[in-house]
Amino acid sequence: MFVVSAAKPGCPGVLSVRVRSRLLIGTWLALIALSGARVARADRAVPQSRIESARGMALGTGVRAAGASTQAQADNPANLVLGGLYHIESFVGYDPTFKRTAWGAAIADSITSRLAAGASARILFGDNDAGENKGWEAKLGLGFPIIDILSVGISGRYSNIRIADPRAYPDRPPPMEVNAQPDQEFRLKHFTLDAAATLRPIPGLAIAALGYNLIDTKSKLAPMTVGGGLAYTYGTLTIGGDVLVDLNKHDMFPGTRLTAGGGVEYLAGNILPLRIGYAYDQGRKQSYVTGGTGYVDPRFAIQISIRQSVSQGSETSLFFSASVFVQ
Repeated sequence: MFVVSAAKPGCPGVLSVRVRSRLLIGTWLALIALSGARVARADRAVPQSRIESARGMALGTGVRAAGASTQAQADNPANLVLGGLYHIESFVGYDPTFKRTAWGAAIADSITSRLAAGASARILFGDNDAGENKGWEAKLGLGFPIIDILSVGISGRYSNIRIADPRAYPDRPPPMEVNAQPDQEFRLKHFTLDAAATLRPIPGLAIAALGYNLIDTKSKLAPMTVGGGLAYTYGTLTIGGDVLVDLNKHDMFPGTRLTAGGGVEYLAGNILPLRIGYAYDQGRKQSYVTGGTGYVDPRFAIQISIRQSVSQGSETSLFFSASVFVQ
């Protein structure tokens, strides 16, 4: 539950909040300014495609050990048990670099029964120079507390989507005909599973083990990945990081490749989330800076996030969500 601070405007504590808020908001606005840069062509392996959350995008690799509510549904189903809540969210993700839009919704319920549940879905649309982006996917997650300090979770996802990426290595080589174009539309039509476990040995500390796409999808859009995360929360400050290993089932790289990073979140005045993060994708040789803010109170939340690549050309992703907190 969130509590609004009643401190007077002139007190030192509030001044500190204002200074921190301006610094973090300034960083976030600088990231938005970068989003207008033109794409520089730089061939790469196509990135994975998945349902995301505003908080997860803003915090680099997500700080997944501390994810709750609809972020748990996206990143860590073991954390669906947290909070005693029932949250409903609608979201829009927009990728101006590749003219791609995703619209969807998510639900997280940890109050109805001991077996917590979440559900999410999205549709994808938009065209770019490589072709058409379209399709849909849906995901159902379950979480269960083994003991007070340990919970486990599993998520099933079915996807039927097509992603067009003009910067990615072709999914298939071009035909032999004159002026034939390479196929840079990547397809995912498969069911797969994610699994997670989170240990909370002391108050504030969370350690997560994570596995994604554990059923081989035979698609580069959903690589089999394992890893973990660590997060610590003290009052209104959360800091953490994640390390994920792409097992390279599709031979996109010469061996396994890491994605690593993390972020910091400060809840100013108990209502204004201020988030910054960083992620490095070793396989695609991409670095990203991330940020986000919004408004959160006990009844509803509005959040916005940005992810901006800072190597090998500009690539921008934006995410907006609006949530209603039933409990």
